[in-house]
Amino acid sequence: MPSLTKSADQPRLIVNSSSSRFAVRTALETLTTQLSEWGMADEKLSEVELVAAEALNNIVEHACEGKDGVPFSLTATRDSELLRLDIQDEGRAMPGWQLPATAEPEADLPKLDVIVADLPEGGWGWLLIRDLTESLHYVRVGAVNHLTITLPWNCS
Repeated sequence: MPSLTKSADQPRLIVNSSSSRFAVRTALETLTTQLSEWGMADEKLSEVELVAAEALNNIVEHACEGKDGVPFSLTATRDSELLRLDIQDEGRAMPGWQLPATAEPEADLPKLDVIVADLPEGGWGWLLIRDLTESLHYVRVGAVNHLTITLPWNCS
């Protein structure tokens, strides 16, 4: 079960948890409930949930290598026009200690020239995250990964 902190001086939500089968779902439910209370439109809420789900599931699956109990935190901070998600985890570093390359977005796409049954289930996460966000920043400090995602508050 995640712990929850709300800041009185600035709209901020902090969810501390650890990797498990249900941790991402619980963190997402907590995030979307708070964003709704802050007045985020349903359409934008769905986009934010998708971005956060992709990032958190990548952490549990890849950084934490599917192991239970690896600590992670999700901090959501709102200002008048932006939402910032700061995600930290103690899993493995990103390959090359950087976000996947963006020079040629088409190169990151899964193969689509196959029959529907053979379409890949995965491989869409970073493409979706990049498409729905204003900015992404990743850094590894010591044994902790730091991912910052900035999204517009309102629908575009």
